[in-house]
Amino acid sequence: MTNESFDDLLARCREGDEEAVDRVVRQYSGRLLAVARKLLSAQVRRRVDHEDIVQSALFTFFRRVEDGEFTIKAPDDLWKLLVTITVRKAQNQGRLHSAAQRSPAREVNGSWFVTAISRDPGPVEAIVLSEIIEDLTRWLEQEKYGTILERILSGEAKADIANDLGLSKRTVDRVLFRIRTRLEGWIGDPN
Repeated sequence: MTNESFDDLLARCREGDEEAVDRVVRQYSGRLLAVARKLLSAQVRRRVDHEDIVQSALFTFFRRVEDGEFTIKAPDDLWKLLVTITVRKAQNQGRLHSAAQRSPAREVNGSWFVTAISRDPGPVEAIVLSEIIEDLTRWLEQEKYGTILERILSGEAKADIANDLGLSKRTVDRVLFRIRTRLEGWIGDPN
């Protein structure tokens, strides 16, 4: 891309020319996707797609170009600007999704959960359900919670479970109470 054609391309972007916008998107989006992918932690990537970050960055860039906010002299300047916008978008999403121990699982209620599991969930519901299952699995691996729950669900008596695991029946009852309380916190009280 020569300097003259680059200047023309930017001028057309400022005017909202769709072909010019498409050309910039095609030229830079692949590299921006790689940047965004590297910036998002695994936890944030489960909630936010790197393509959404790049799309938001490009939207912001074109809106601000049309408003005349940027002076861009060369393709390298454009690349640096697009990377800066993408980095800021990714950092904002990282802060948003890690602030105050945010968890999509904490934002659901029981009626939503019942509706989501009674049919094929949408993309957002699938993410939240996945988070609930992952959190529940990780939590059940602690102590003997998972073993106790599995045996209760298979129909075993609490006294038998307690005896086999060397626990009191009262301990089994407390564990089941903790499991119910935790599940209600994630999906809402089923009653």
